[in-house]
Amino acid sequence: MLKKNNKGSALVVTLFILAIILISALSITLITVKERLASIGSAGSNRAYQTSETGIESVMQLIIKGNHEYIDDGTNNSLNFSLASIGANCVSGLIEGTDYKVEFLDNTGSPISCNASNVPVSDIVKIKSVGESSNSKRAVEALVSNKSTKLLMHFDELLSDNFKDSSYFDYVYNITNEGGVSKANTDPILASSDYAKFSIAGDYVEVEDAVTSDDIDFNFTDKDFTIEAWVRFDNPPGLYPTIISMGDYVSGSYADSSFWLYWDSSDNNLKFQYYNQENNDIKELSTSWTTPTVGTWYHVAFERKGGSGYFFIDGLPRSINAGGDQFGTDSMYFTGNYPIIIGGWLEGGSLYSDSQFLGDMDELRVTKGLARYPISGFTPWEDVEYVPNI
Repeated sequence: MLKKNNKGSALVVTLFILAIILISALSITLITVKERLASIGSAGSNRAYQTSETGIESVMQLIIKGNHEYIDDGTNNSLNFSLASIGANCVSGLIEGTDYKVEFLDNTGSPISCNASNVPVSDIVKIKSVGESSNSKRAVEALVSNKSTKLLMHFDELLSDNFKDSSYFDYVYNITNEGGVSKANTDPILASSDYAKFSIAGDYVEVEDAVTSDDIDFNFTDKDFTIEAWVRFDNPPGLYPTIISMGDYVSGSYADSSFWLYWDSSDNNLKFQYYNQENNDIKELSTSWTTPTVGTWYHVAFERKGGSGYFFIDGLPRSINAGGDQFGTDSMYFTGNYPIIIGGWLEGGSLYSDSQFLGDMDELRVTKGLARYPISGFTPWEDVEYVPNI
């Protein structure tokens, strides 16, 4: 992750390469090679580049194809055990292949050992590979952009008064800034990060699938997913301030509804509700959350992992309230034609007034097919936006 005011490269010679790697029929990973750290010259130099990129590709396949949660947890649910499959070994914290060495880097650029114990794979945001050929050494750094990310709103750019999606799918969405959601600059809490300000009733952002019109990107079915955002509530926060929703509650029927993530001020619970079309009913998962402190940023996350749902506030796992629902084998498949709503939910085609989110929001991300975080908790990235856009 990089600060927003540090997105450019200071290198004199920089070559950007975009390589799409199809890992398998189900693999949907995009690798963006960001920079070559020396100029291309001799044949040996070129072969060194090719070797370093081979290291990037081979190691990236292990990260994605194995669906590993941890780098090394002492079991087969780790990256470490499978290095032999690509002819590599973990030596002194680096992955060593025949002609390359690969290093993992975190969001600050600090190295992560390839045998780090119980470190989530999601902490790896950059890979550096050094290839060698004919006494020439060349380095390549790569960011991972995962197509599992269906929506990523940095809220740092307004195009004709509309915000921009930074996921791989930005080209398929129509994004409309309803009301007057504004972009605020350099918040003192989230340093160097712009954010969205929902100031008055009627402020919300609509995200519509402009290509297929079937909202398929947000049909989670019975697979894992993660929804998360940084939020800061105004005073008073309203009755059901909603971070994100999909669908439309029409004439007392939930048949056109999909899901809602919101805080319920009537009982001080953070809630995720979804419509189960198979059984024609609404399911609700909730966790107790005493009234959020006005003016305080919170990282709020909800994920489905297998048949269970999990809440996190500032990375800390929260207990699911007794007597509530769980996913089990439910499939969240939505056949309606309604958009994603950021900052409320629709009722009869209009924003339901009690669902209005008033306050500030940043780094909203929707991930399909992946529960990003260990259920034991995690440390949210602070002060910066999600970089790479994964």
